[in-house]
Amino acid sequence: MGRYVAADTGTNAHDAGHGATVDIGATGNARFVEPGTRLTVAYCDHVGILFRAPGVPALRPVPITIEVRHPPVLFPDGMHTRESWRTTVDTRSRTLGMTFEEEGMMQPGTWTISVLQSGRMLATQAFEISIAPNLGQEPEHCSSKVS
Repeated sequence: MGRYVAADTGTNAHDAGHGATVDIGATGNARFVEPGTRLTVAYCDHVGILFRAPGVPALRPVPITIEVRHPPVLFPDGMHTRESWRTTVDTRSRTLGMTFEEEGMMQPGTWTISVLQSGRMLATQAFEISIAPNLGQEPEHCSSKVS
């Protein structure tokens, strides 16, 4: 768990969640660069958890819901404190999280990532997020941060 870097795969991981303004691109080759639960983020930083579903038959992805609870964020359709989207997992490890890419998302406080299946909590992790000083302007597009 913590802040990670990843490469953009050029594919769509899932459609925009509740309140989000853009579809989420899939990433690969994730590597944690700052483990922990107290993190300072800047634009385009990824924060998340490493998750896998052991015991799932090979090539049989399992549907899950990712839910992120956070301080109030103003999106075009109003104020939100929760985002969620559906995706799938299998026995391979997968990084699940969020990217801080819009000015409204730059909110300090507790951000919690949960993985649910049919309403059952499979994993959850809370992060205490601080915002980096001197953020500058919101980027037009977040490019991959892989080093």
